[in-house]
Order: sequence, then C-alpha cells, then structure tokens
Amino acid sequence: MLSMIDIKSSARKRRARVGIGALPDNGKDVLRSVEIAEENGYAEVIVFDAVQDLMVALRDNYIDAAVKGNFAPISAYDSITETFRIQERIERIALVQTSDGDYIFIGPVDPHSGRTYRDRLEVTRRGVRFISSLDERPSVGILSVGHPDIMGRDANIDKWMEEAEKLVKELKKDGIEAKNYYMDMEAAVEEDRNFIVMPDGVSGNAAFQSLAILGGGAAIGAPIINLPRVFIDTPSITKDYVDAIAFASVLGGARHVA
Repeated sequence: MLSMIDIKSSARKRRARVGIGALPDNGKDVLRSVEIAEENGYAEVIVFDAVQDLMVALRDNYIDAAVKGNFAPISAYDSITETFRIQERIERIALVQTSDGDYIFIGPVDPHSGRTYRDRLEVTRRGVRFISSLDERPSVGILSVGHPDIMGRDANIDKWMEEAEKLVKELKKDGIEAKNYYMDMEAAVEEDRNFIVMPDGVSGNAAFQSLAILGGGAAIGAPIINLPRVFIDTPSITKDYVDAIAFASVLGGARHVA
C-alpha cells in the first residue's frame, strides 16, 4: 500500500518544480509549508498569489505540477477549465490517511460525479489508471448504500446494490482486482484496498472530509485525473500543505499525464 514515506523519498529524488497558490492576505500556512517542503528537499516551490498565473505557468511548463493551496475552489476550477479548454467536467480522486496510518484513494469526490452507473464506471477506470501510473497495483473496494439482508425493501437501494455488483464484474473483466463491500468501508481498508469507490461524488466528498475532520486521519489532496498536467486540489480545511507538495513533486517529476 502507498505510504507517505515512499512519496517523500521519491519527491527528494525527483525534486520537481511545484507551484502553489497563496492568497496575499492569508498565506501564512502556505508559506510555512513551502519552507518546510524546501528544507526537506521535496520540491523547488514557487508561490503564486493569482490563480490565473498559476494555471498559465502549469500550462506552459514553467512548473511541473501545481497545488491549489488556499485559492478558492471555484476560481481555481474555472481557471483550469478556461486555461486548458476542458470540455468535460473536472474529475478528482482524493488521497487520504486513515486514523491507522494507511494511505488510500477515495473517489469520486466531486458532487457531479458518479450519478449514473456509466459515470461511476468511467471515474473508477480513470482512477485505476492513475494509481497504476504510480507503480501501485490498484485494489478496488466498491461501496453501496445497502446490505444484502435488506434487498427487496426499497427499489432505489436495490438499484444501488445491483449496480455495485455490476461494477465489480465489469472491473474484473478488465483484469482489475475488485470486491463489493456494500456499506463496510472499514473492511475494505482492513483488507488493504487502496482505492475505495463511493456510491457517488457527494458521499465521496463527505467521506474525504470526514476522515480528515472527524476520523483522526488526514486529507493529503485530490489530483485531477482528467487533466493533461498535474494539479493537486487541497481541501479548505487544510493548514499543512507539505504532503501535498511532496505528492505533486512525485507526479510532476514523473511527468505524469492523467
């Protein structure tokens, strides 16, 4: 399973040029994280105080990777869409640390994602390709909103569970290791699944933030998986960006293309 020790070790070897956003009047936490990241040799970090400047630098290869920092999410997404002329919706999966110290990906984490079976399958496949690009073997745990013993009690819940089974079968046909855990995320983590696929983006985002806020874990960041450059989104609650910078350095140093 992916570990932050491995990420930081790889970041020191690659030491990519990483850009990060810091609002001029509220950038203290970002600047402190930049100082720590550079002291540890994770990256050469360039701080931007305007979101459009960060995106242009990323597009024009002035930097190898970008971290949102404390820029506002909507302005960052709008700038990404405009700068890279993205026609489709932005898709992310999130890297989180559990309270037990395990590092896993959760997806989808965008409110618009996973609303249909086909959409959920596509996000899962993109996430699998992304994890594979890290030289990690994807092991997928599928979650749904019900348990087998309540089948037949609610048509909507039945549909969710049937689609979860269908998703597992489709992934296995692709040669991907996958299992349906119904509602049992704890079992999925205990069995070392490194990619937890939530029922939809709303529940994924809630799980992502809950692990960091209430569960004693940490939200490292959420890479965009349908962008031709490396961009790590960071949640608004973040005060420490060091791990996100290291992760971006690893991806940028590898010249990852999602």
